[in-house]
Amino acid sequence: MKKHIVLIMLTACLLGLVACSQQTQGDVVGVYVYEKSGFGGVFTITIEDDGTFYYSEGLLSSYLGKGSWTLDGDILHLWDTGLQTETRNYYFQVDGSDLVFISENSDNFTYLDVREGERFLTLVAE
Repeated sequence: MKKHIVLIMLTACLLGLVACSQQTQGDVVGVYVYEKSGFGGVFTITIEDDGTFYYSEGLLSSYLGKGSWTLDGDILHLWDTGLQTETRNYYFQVDGSDLVFISENSDNFTYLDVREGERFLTLVAE
């Protein structure tokens, strides 16, 4: 009987650790700043808790990207539907409180060439 209780407790602890390591939708809500210079200013991505996002590549950019997002494990997928003619996809790995760009299957931005592994740092967590 004691073996069964110990086994159940160990299983519960392991399941708790796995659950804690998964990102939740609320974990990514906030404002992120590109680690490098933007296009004439700061490049920011804002993730909203209603499943939408928007970004500005900098003060010289005339385009404000916007669309929806999903989180699958630690992979954040943004799809920009602001352009009437095309949808752009961006993928990031959530690394702590930062976003790390994944170039595979991602489109690139209009004015900046964001490369594999470059980071967007948390500015404000909501």
